[in-house]
Amino acid sequence: MGKRKRRDEALTNPTIPPPSSSRRRHQRRRHRRRKRSPPPPAASPEWRDWSSPPGDVLLAILSRTPHADVLRGAGQVCAAWRRVAVSEPALWRRIQLFADDDDEGAAGGGRGVDGRGPPGWRGMARAAVDRSAGRCESFRGRADMGLLAYLAARSPSLRAIRVTSRIYVREEEELVAGVIRKLPLLERLELSGGGVFPATTRVMRALLGHCPALEVLDAGGCATDSVMSRRVRERCEERIRHLRLPPVNGCCGCCMRGQSLLGPEALPSDLSPLQPHVADGDEYNKDEEALGIATMCELRFLSSLAASSPMLD
Repeated sequence: MGKRKRRDEALTNPTIPPPSSSRRRHQRRRHRRRKRSPPPPAASPEWRDWSSPPGDVLLAILSRTPHADVLRGAGQVCAAWRRVAVSEPALWRRIQLFADDDDEGAAGGGRGVDGRGPPGWRGMARAAVDRSAGRCESFRGRADMGLLAYLAARSPSLRAIRVTSRIYVREEEELVAGVIRKLPLLERLELSGGGVFPATTRVMRALLGHCPALEVLDAGGCATDSVMSRRVRERCEERIRHLRLPPVNGCCGCCMRGQSLLGPEALPSDLSPLQPHVADGDEYNKDEEALGIATMCELRFLSSLAASSPMLD
């Protein structure tokens, strides 16, 4: 009412000047500002909703997380995280499931595949292989022959295998038919944890024939009681760029079988078929010299065998 009265007085009283247009606009702006509600407080910059980020962002996050952590818990955060962890094969193209002390197995300090490793490691490795949906190209971690056969059967695109625990390959047929023949694209095979690898003529021929792209074969930390032919060894040295074969024990297969019947006490104290008869740091590259060393070991063993067996008198 006061505003209307002042306006009527201004219209009827010629001595009161009317308000200017700029003053009226200023009053209207001030009136509108008073009516506006205050803006909501700005969100804290530290707060993020990580439950459902975009798929590519979530894939980038999980790809930077160790695979063991993804299998143990990171993939169980929520439905979105589990969906990417389970149904995104790109996340499992290069499986990394090794432990920090696995490679110490070659020196005798690591944990082998005889139950002393992390609990559930076989199940975790198989789950990772299953989630790769046949697109796994590289595997690095603990393994035994059962897991290698499982990996080879489900990963036709596999190019690299690095076993970081001790592995004991006893049967040639299991290695050739179950693993080697199923990996035509294999380029690297590393057994860095030690163990037993049968570097026989048959096994090496299978590697050369079924894995033509093989460039690295590192089994130098393993042991073997097998001997391959000189021709196959030369072919391996020509075809495989980086080749480390396990040292061959000094005794032949007949002597190994004889020693298994007589027991290790039948051997001379300085002769053991379980250790290579080469001094530390030495390497025999000449076939004649290596053959002479092996022959002397065999002769010494046969002499001890004859002395301890009454049937040979």
